[in-house]
Amino acid sequence: MLTILQNLVNFGFYGSRGEIVDLCNPMIATLDGRADKIHATAQAGDPARKVFDDCTSLVMDSKRQMINSLYAICSLRDDYRLSLVMYSFRQSVDSGLPLVKQDDSKAGTWLLIDKFQEAFNDVFEAGGDIDGTALDLDAMSVSPLSTILMDLMMYNNPELFEASLSLLETIFSQRVAIIEAMENVQLLLNENVPTFGTMTAMTAEVSMLRNYVESYETWGVANSFSPIDEGIVASVLASLDKLGKMCFEPPNTVLDPAMAPTNTKDGPTKEWQDLQRNMDIHSLLIRGVEIPYNTFKVHHASTGGYGESETTKTENRNKQASYDALKSVVAKSWQTSLAFLKGNKENQKIYYEFRNFMIEEMRTAPELGIATILIEVFRDNIKTIEAAEDTLFMTFAHMLGSESDPSTRLSYLTFFEVMVEVTNFGIVQASQRKAIRALVDPTFKDSILVLEPPPEIGRAHV
Repeated sequence: MLTILQNLVNFGFYGSRGEIVDLCNPMIATLDGRADKIHATAQAGDPARKVFDDCTSLVMDSKRQMINSLYAICSLRDDYRLSLVMYSFRQSVDSGLPLVKQDDSKAGTWLLIDKFQEAFNDVFEAGGDIDGTALDLDAMSVSPLSTILMDLMMYNNPELFEASLSLLETIFSQRVAIIEAMENVQLLLNENVPTFGTMTAMTAEVSMLRNYVESYETWGVANSFSPIDEGIVASVLASLDKLGKMCFEPPNTVLDPAMAPTNTKDGPTKEWQDLQRNMDIHSLLIRGVEIPYNTFKVHHASTGGYGESETTKTENRNKQASYDALKSVVAKSWQTSLAFLKGNKENQKIYYEFRNFMIEEMRTAPELGIATILIEVFRDNIKTIEAAEDTLFMTFAHMLGSESDPSTRLSYLTFFEVMVEVTNFGIVQASQRKAIRALVDPTFKDSILVLEPPPEIGRAHV
């Protein structure tokens, strides 16, 4: 029953403060073990209640479930307070009295003013325009919750001790939770976003794109019942293209859109990359590149020769059409992924976890340019570089040695350059050793890159 109660709290079944208060008061009173008795004639608060045995195990497990339910209410409290902070920002912009100001010494940088501290304090205090303690457990309970939790920490039960300590920490670090949550919040000064027009339009289009990518078999696979839906293919490609181009648009760093600077740099804009990450665009892109287009590849193309049935010809045409349509979506997803992660350390970290799939796809479909994307996962990111395994260096060494096209070999060689030297850091010696081991591996001694200087200098083998 307590598990069901915890799920009801997590799912928001208790929708008003009054309902939550009616839940918390009896729960916290029951949680208080200082009045517990081992049996009917025992004294209240008998020390034997803290000993874990067959008689007390169910009671301790029940108390732990109650604490979990209270922990869920604390999460609701933090969400409520975070929404109050966001509302304060919204009000400040609408009223023309912003809580932030632009840094005169550094373009595109914002500073919090003293008035923000007042708005921040209000979400933890009562008596102001808002009651910041509305969902505070201490404010809703008539029992001393902190004292009760410290008593429960003395029970001979590690799980109950951990749960009590965690809730106690949550009670005394309420500001820390909001500050950490705000680090993952992105504020837009207005609804305007590039390539899509407005945030509302972008949300709607991304939602539709996500639905299309998940249901690619209904529009991207030709069969005897339906052909490729070229309209949806074009729509998917256009939406992916918008996401990619958005990453290179100028930032929205001024209150007046007419004063927005033009993007004069070639690199992407972190503001829009971060916005896409916060909208979980990366999961959409990863799902897009995972579409199994190769399963529709026709390995033995139809020649129209004698003995080949019309059914076989039709099946091959359908498979080829499906292959072409889905591969175009996969290629555009990879292209958009490059714009999403280029130069953005947080986004690079996301794709680093996806490296094994990227390596396999890079080997089977080098024409998709996945090697360039994988290189950008590591560029100037010391954390991903230091975490790279020797096998990754060996993979690029093998591709470098087996590739005949000079321009492609040069792109593979760029991998070693990126892995060995990091901007504003210098040479990464661990990666340097990995690169040397890979390039001098006996497996590649006959196929490793050969540098040919001008004839007057002679020939050198590396």
